Amino acid sequence: MIADVDGNLDNGREVVVAGVDGRVYVYRANGQLLWTQTVPIAGCASTDINGHPIQSLIYGSPTVGELFGDGVPYVLIGYGTLQNTNRACDGGIVVYRGTDGHMLWNFSQRDFDATSLDGPEALYGVITAPALADSNGDGKLEIAFGGLDRNVYLLNADGSLRWYYHAADTVWSTPLFMNIDDDPELELIVATDISANPHVIPPTHDGGYLQAFKTTPVEGGRIPFQTGFIWRTSFDQVLYSSPLAADLLPDNPGLEIAVGSGCFFPEDSNDKRGRWIQIIRPADGAILQTLSAPACVQSSPAVADLNGNGRLEIVATVSGAPEIGGDGFSRVVAWDPTNPNPKWQTILRDPNSGSNDPHGGDRQSVVIADLDGNGSLEVVAANFWSVHILEGTTGNPLTCQGPGCASQPSLFAWYTLKSTPAIGDLTGNGKLEVVIGGSHSFNSSHGHLYAWTDFADRLNSSPGPHAPYSAPWPQFRRDAHASGMFSTPSMAVSPQESHVLVSCERPRSITFDISFTDTRAVDWRVASVNPATNLITPVKEGNSRLRVDVDGCAQPSGTYTKNIELQAEGLSNVSISLNIRVVDEIFMVALPLVVR
Repeated sequence: MIADVDGNLDNGREVVVAGVDGRVYVYRANGQLLWTQTVPIAGCASTDINGHPIQSLIYGSPTVGELFGDGVPYVLIGYGTLQNTNRACDGGIVVYRGTDGHMLWNFSQRDFDATSLDGPEALYGVITAPALADSNGDGKLEIAFGGLDRNVYLLNADGSLRWYYHAADTVWSTPLFMNIDDDPELELIVATDISANPHVIPPTHDGGYLQAFKTTPVEGGRIPFQTGFIWRTSFDQVLYSSPLAADLLPDNPGLEIAVGSGCFFPEDSNDKRGRWIQIIRPADGAILQTLSAPACVQSSPAVADLNGNGRLEIVATVSGAPEIGGDGFSRVVAWDPTNPNPKWQTILRDPNSGSNDPHGGDRQSVVIADLDGNGSLEVVAANFWSVHILEGTTGNPLTCQGPGCASQPSLFAWYTLKSTPAIGDLTGNGKLEVVIGGSHSFNSSHGHLYAWTDFADRLNSSPGPHAPYSAPWPQFRRDAHASGMFSTPSMAVSPQESHVLVSCERPRSITFDISFTDTRAVDWRVASVNPATNLITPVKEGNSRLRVDVDGCAQPSGTYTKNIELQAEGLSNVSISLNIRVVDEIFMVALPLVVR
């Protein structure tokens, strides 16, 4: 994933990638290593209980956020293995300081299991990306994730428990923070699995649940199974897919939730259920629309206005393996949310051999951006040994799809890819790069990080109406917070105007609150001060506050008007007006206050 990890946008953005060896790597925009750290369970076991080698210690995606709102970014990553090690391998979330990789805290599922009422569990691991959001407006981020230990956790910024919900089955999906009611606090939308059990009350079925919870702390910290939710919607398939929020249906007011399924039930059949993406009303969990898919959809969908008509499309990868009921080919599929049938679907083929990974919707999701800067959006996904680029309006491939593809470019990665690409402007030059973690057939003992750039005039895509190099869904779960939230974003400042009286002996500092209508992580900066002067010094304090220092010694007595322009990528600029009166001396009179 791509984010400002070291807190310094002047040197570009960083790339965070995790390896099967249990290490987290942060690379600078030029490919140099900033730091690397090993998650706490490295070396926990070499084989599982059946003697099979441990395949990976990290399956989830990292997230990045200023946990305490103080301008210091942190990297969060889930860890754990899918294999049974008889509890030898722990699972959990670990947090590293972005500047140097120093570990801030570690949440251990095994340690938590030792004190909870629901253990002991046989398997630990966090396969999801931890979702981040300021759920109550206090300037600090809450952290939500689920695990193979059958719990959903909501933590405070310092790693302390806000609450946990015992889901009674595994959690593969990243939660979604969103507001589903009229109060200012966010709620948490959680997708979980469930198996049939006639002995619990009420009995359960084979499938999954999508449920909404309050994010306020819970006394005692524990929410028992089948309790505590605002609403719950049942499905006949597990939910490995991560939900998103966007305005998908024009006739329904506000945002909707979209979520795919999984590929597990029925266990004894090759014809798996879940050939759909569901669109759900956030207020009560009602299903508003079912989008048909060629097979079960366990990837996480993305959304964007692909053709520039003001309405969003949904795009997802869909596996096609015969053992789940597919035709042997995975696809990228796009839908108009008002139409249950696909808008287009494209089978991806490797440029070297023409091969297709039938499990191309397993751990790979799509991302969407205008890579070549001509105003049209491209859909990007990994399949087999390559990253593929499709024209957003039609699904036509813009990269090579087999031997003899002439002048079409290819993003060849030399080994099977099982991750989602990330797109971003690494160097700050206004153009977009594509990065992905993978391996190499000639050196499979090492991981490899691939990066491509300079797509202008190489893709031959049709021009479109969007802003050049716009990136509506550039990485997994859209942003560094893994928010999964798509709304029309804007930046606001409060107050927008301030009057200041200063002298040389009495300088002043004024603070301005910065907020966004979108919950995704947004980087902003001071673009300009007009007219330029040393009278004021803007200082960014975290991502939610600007401090302006006014020095009365810098200018002679008089009245000055200054305008500060704030800029955030993809958003309209915001202006602050300062009316400053510089005087030789300020006289202060203290008046008594009598309170009865």
